[in-house]
Amino acid sequence: MAYHWKLFKQAIDKYRNRGYKIAIDDFGAGYGGLKMLSTIEPDFVKIDRHFISNIERANINFNLVDAIATLCFRIGIKVIAEGIEQENELRVISSIGIELLQGYYLAKPSPVVNGRGIAIPAIHVKKSSRLHTNEECHFIGDIADKVETIHPTAPVTTASNRFIKNNELWVLPVIESDRAVGMLHRRRFFEEHILGRCGYGMHLNAHKNVRHVMEPQFLTVEANTLLEDVVQRVNSRRPEFLYDDICVTENGRYSGIVAINSLLDAIAKKSLILARGSNPLSGLPGNEFIQREIDKRLSQNIHFDVCYIDINNFKPYNDHYGFERGDFVIKTLANVMVEHIKSFESNGFNFAGHIGGDDFIIIARPQISIPLCEKVISIFESRRQEFHGIDDYKNGFYQSKNRKGEDESFNLLSISIGIVSTEVHRIHSYAQLASLAAEVKHVAKTHSDLKSGSSIVRDRRLLVDDNVTEESKLVFKPSEVMIQNQAVGKELHHPVSPST
Repeated sequence: MAYHWKLFKQAIDKYRNRGYKIAIDDFGAGYGGLKMLSTIEPDFVKIDRHFISNIERANINFNLVDAIATLCFRIGIKVIAEGIEQENELRVISSIGIELLQGYYLAKPSPVVNGRGIAIPAIHVKKSSRLHTNEECHFIGDIADKVETIHPTAPVTTASNRFIKNNELWVLPVIESDRAVGMLHRRRFFEEHILGRCGYGMHLNAHKNVRHVMEPQFLTVEANTLLEDVVQRVNSRRPEFLYDDICVTENGRYSGIVAINSLLDAIAKKSLILARGSNPLSGLPGNEFIQREIDKRLSQNIHFDVCYIDINNFKPYNDHYGFERGDFVIKTLANVMVEHIKSFESNGFNFAGHIGGDDFIIIARPQISIPLCEKVISIFESRRQEFHGIDDYKNGFYQSKNRKGEDESFNLLSISIGIVSTEVHRIHSYAQLASLAAEVKHVAKTHSDLKSGSSIVRDRRLLVDDNVTEESKLVFKPSEVMIQNQAVGKELHHPVSPST
């Protein structure tokens, strides 16, 4: 079936002109997609129940609904969530900011309103907020200021008087129904509409309202946009608009204004904090900054993998070869991580940090975490001759004291990596993520001991209410060993040895 879009649009416009409100039902399914949205520009969008069902357990559905809602909020379309049948679904939908709700949990279909009230849970929506340490900011919303606004129907003389009375007012956001529809920038407003080319601007525009003179094109960003992303968007503007203030919204509603100098100050402060928080040996960000990076991604509901990296038997290596050689190994691993993070992706998403000692961390996109870790292991192991010297490298082991002070043979240096993914787990805090990562890294080290070499373990257990389900599993790379976990709870079993 082919749509005649032009004819369809004409029919929609005819009904709209008669006062009808237009809605798209089952958005995201069938014909209710983005082309339909852009063609008819509806007043309402009802999200298909497929995306609402069990949304608290499905990260992909959550992010899709959040993205649809944000898009609609920005362009002034009201969103309806249908198919709400459980309290958890209601809580998640409310946290996204969707206010129009439908479903059996609220009420069954009825020809009359039954009057039964549903107590919508009070949701504390996690906003982009300043972290306590040094008041560092991650998001543009952290530095937005509430600036007085003006309605598009206000007279031009009202806007002029406000600028004249307040010498520090450089921009007036034009707001209608809580949405930013335009901007008045002080310099251009006076030059073009008050003075004019021949000095008759005020006479020509005195009887007009703000809608006639406002600038409808301006930079607007959501409050949870990263500062670095905003800088990129600012730099892409035409030179004459480069220093214009930035409009900040929350779910499409006006939230505040950020001046360019405030943005530059925040970026500079963040760079200084990063420099102070770096590990002096590796130069990588330390624990404090690692926690900020993870909290930042959690607050944005971004899918990412955390790769917890540990050098196997590093203490006996340090005791045998000396601290100078041990420091060389630490620096080498740090350099390998940074180099290959850049080679896998250049947009700044991936992150490398140094927890301390021989423990490191990589944050990466889920689809590249295992290939990236395999590359790090490959390059690290190719440097073993440098680490151990020719004789020990040829022997494949070295002698050192164990923790009991006894002589013991140790294998050449290798790496254990435990990976936890927010694609699998609904992570609520840095502490929860750190606990899971440490647990999986422990399994990776156990596997390394079994195979006498490097090991990667990516946790694919399904957690429900912090318990491991029966379908859960640990996937081992690169040896391709899959170990089923039959336990319920936190206990991990790995009863089989690696296959050849």
